[in-house]
Amino acid sequence: MLEHQVRSGQLREMIMQELATLQSSQIICEDLNRGVEANVLLALVNGIALDSLIQNQCLTPLEQKMVIQKYLEGFVI
Repeated sequence: MLEHQVRSGQLREMIMQELATLQSSQIICEDLNRGVEANVLLALVNGIALDSLIQNQCLTPLEQKMVIQKYLEGFVI
């Protein structure tokens, strides 16, 4: 469990760094809260992954990608 928490924290930091780069390049909104959005994105991905394990009729890989892309498109200026 500890290893998962460490890796999840590292992934969160990487996402926040990418969001900062996109903000400084004026690709996404400057007032975006990187910490919150990193957590939301991780929760979304975790939910999709869990759904694929427990649902009989889960999203296809293409649908999973579309869900994440739709969420990320909300950031673009």
